[in-house]
Amino acid sequence: MLEIVNSEIRKILKNKKILLFVFFILVYEIIQCKYEAKGILGRISESDKEYLKGYYKEWGGKLDKKKINSIEDYKRKIEEAYNSDDYNRLIDKQITIDEYHNLVKERKDLTKQKHIFDHFYGEYLYVSKDNSRGLTDTDTWEYILSRNNVDYLLVILLIVVTIQIFDNERGSIKSVVIATVKGRRNIAISKILVDILITIFLGLIVEIVMLITLAISGYSLEGHSVSLQSIMKFEEINRTISIKSTYIITVGYKILGYIYVSNIAMFLYAMFKKSNIAFGATMLMILAPVYIYDDLTKLMHIPLPMGMMMGTYFWVDSARIKIIIPEIIIVLLVVLNYYYYVNSYKGYKKRIRYES
Repeated sequence: MLEIVNSEIRKILKNKKILLFVFFILVYEIIQCKYEAKGILGRISESDKEYLKGYYKEWGGKLDKKKINSIEDYKRKIEEAYNSDDYNRLIDKQITIDEYHNLVKERKDLTKQKHIFDHFYGEYLYVSKDNSRGLTDTDTWEYILSRNNVDYLLVILLIVVTIQIFDNERGSIKSVVIATVKGRRNIAISKILVDILITIFLGLIVEIVMLITLAISGYSLEGHSVSLQSIMKFEEINRTISIKSTYIITVGYKILGYIYVSNIAMFLYAMFKKSNIAFGATMLMILAPVYIYDDLTKLMHIPLPMGMMMGTYFWVDSARIKIIIPEIIIVLLVVLNYYYYVNSYKGYKKRIRYES
């Protein structure tokens, strides 16, 4: 069976069109990620980013009395500097011109921080309401966990790859293998396994490329160990879970959605033996709900792949408990595909003998 798995994987790797498509998808993902991140995360200037980094370095993590007092003291210093009446004191001759210039110089840096410190202070106030939360830079993770766009190019690639794997007209099945029940079973299991492995690999590659792109672009990926509720957007989530665990589970759900898609394509190709029908019908099942439902959160209420591939709605919508329904369907599809392909190979025995 391992020989068949290796053979199927080599066929995919030798397909230059598929490799070119993978390259195109990754380039598109990099460009899209940089563009989206710049629009959402690029609103903070480089100088303000340095100030924020300093705040989180000094006061980040779990809040204690010492950190709280220090933050409040710094807040008062900035407010005093920003609302200073030094100029009036100079006019009233309460201070000299030299003293005035020294005060202005000292307070200049503090006044520059007013806007960005207010942003930080707002996060501090939110985190201080619950001891389970941590004070850290979670803006990048909020962006990552809030992405609900489906990688349609990846979906198209997965459908094409699935059809390629199960296209028996390529003449890759030997009569010596297909002539036995065990051989047919091994072929069916191997092809389903290869399809699932490639789906997982491509799904993970896209996510890894996104993380690398964000890191290279200068966006912080720290703070992943704090609780999910440390992000204000996820305040209402009732689970005690870290940002890192949330991301891993979300990616897992997305990949399950991709496996769901590939199994649908597999099943439709087995039924019709026409690649164009399998491709078109699978895409219709993916896209139709988007046009039917105005509220995308409702996608979680139907057992189709779209809600799973969006990922984020498993954390922001109570309907996420319905995940068990598509999981059951995926298992049933795998079983159905296995039995169908085992039986379908029987018909190739006579044909292969005739061709030989």
